Formats: sequence, structure tokens, C-alpha cells
Amino acid sequence: MAALFSTDATIISAWGRVAKSNAEIETLFVDELTAPNAPLEDTTLSLTITSWRPLGPGHAFVDADADVAAMEDPDGKAMPVRHHMSLVLEKKADKWLVTDARAYFFTPPMAKPASAPVKK
Repeated sequence: MAALFSTDATIISAWGRVAKSNAEIETLFVDELTAPNAPLEDTTLSLTITSWRPLGPGHAFVDADADVAAMEDPDGKAMPVRHHMSLVLEKKADKWLVTDARAYFFTPPMAKPASAPVKK
């Protein structure tokens, strides 16, 4: 998966882990996908691009919804996870590579504060 990233790419995972090179990104994915008790072991990640726009020749900004399938909680119960990703892509030769990726969760909407009583 690290092959999708440029050699000087950076990523911040949805869990706040930072990697600042292709080698660090590879380590991040190995740790989260294949290490013993890895949280994402045997899962599948699907990205759905929700928007994109060019940033100039050979660069683009992408927003995507990310769905992690087959994730389980510590009790083995299904725990589907959806988060969002913002990506900057750069075209090198004929291939688009991720140069920066940020994954994050949206917080639930805030409740409207109760109206203050009207003074008479």
C-alpha cells in the first residue's frame, strides 16, 4: 500500500499516528495491518471520492469517505468504521501518488443550547 505514496509523503492516520516518509508509511501499515493483534488485521479499506479539484499542473486535492470492513471490537463483534480522508496527489510520470494524507473522524453534531427563559 505504501507504493501509492510518494517517497517524501506524509500521513496522519485516523488514530493520530504520523509517518513522514515512504519507509515510515510502510511501517505504519505493517503495524496496523499485519503485526500481532493489529487493529486492522483482515480488514478491507474502501475509498469513495466525494470531491476533487486540481491545484495546478500535476497536483490535485481529494476528499474521500473511507470505510473499513470486517473490523471487530475486542469481543469479536462487528465494528464497521467510517472516517474521512483528505489527500494531496501529485502526478509523477504517468502515475498519481499521494503526497499528503489526513484521516479523521467527524464529531457528532452539537445539540442546540436550550433557549434562555424570556424575561418579562
